[in-house]
Amino acid sequence: MENQFDSGHSTNVARFAELVKRCIALGSKFKPARAIIKIENLKIVLANAKQAMSALKIAHTAMTKATTARARTFRALDKLVTRLGNGAASSDILPETIEKIRKQVAKYHSKRIGSIDKPAPDTTAETTEEAEIRRNSVAQGSMNRKIENFDKLIIMFEAEENYQPNEIDLTVESLKTMLNEVMTRNDLAQDAKINFNAALDARDKVLYDAELGLITCVRVTKKYVKFAFGPSSKEFKRLSSLTFKNKGEE
Repeated sequence: MENQFDSGHSTNVARFAELVKRCIALGSKFKPARAIIKIENLKIVLANAKQAMSALKIAHTAMTKATTARARTFRALDKLVTRLGNGAASSDILPETIEKIRKQVAKYHSKRIGSIDKPAPDTTAETTEEAEIRRNSVAQGSMNRKIENFDKLIIMFEAEENYQPNEIDLTVESLKTMLNEVMTRNDLAQDAKINFNAALDARDKVLYDAELGLITCVRVTKKYVKFAFGPSSKEFKRLSSLTFKNKGEE
């Protein structure tokens, strides 16, 4: 099953490869004046399109791994913060401080990350890619708030001399280590998302640039063959039977 970012685009590239083959098969009869549809350039566009699609898949895989690792770390953090809230009441911390910690724990949990990987996009109001951008923005804001609130929670525990847990993973030093881990995972996921967006833009440039993109080459090539061989010719019919979709078309 194709991913949303790949849907239809790989078909365009595959059909473009077939279009180039059919143009080459025309031999010396295929002699366009425009440089962008000469065989040499069509081959370059095809090679660039294949490379862009490959780079995008690699970037998507890296992003998926990074976001999965981040989600796993944040789930562990959620459980840890819950333990801290429950454990504070059983320690020798002053009651008023326990109440502050309880409120901070509640504040941490007020913006849940939840299942951020598979939301239901509002397709009636925005495109799938727009929904993806909005969803990632909301999820990222939630994670940033959790990091900030967890940091404040650590400061509260660090300020309490009577906070001396026997559980290693609940010590202040362990909490700081966990904070560093979630920050690192978050940064890596954000970097992977940036790299994926860059690869996405590069693919769109190669395939859909209005002047030199793959779809433009298809359109101009078909017009040339229709002009050179005639609208009823077998040469034109062989090319016109190859259908392509521009970006955003259903």
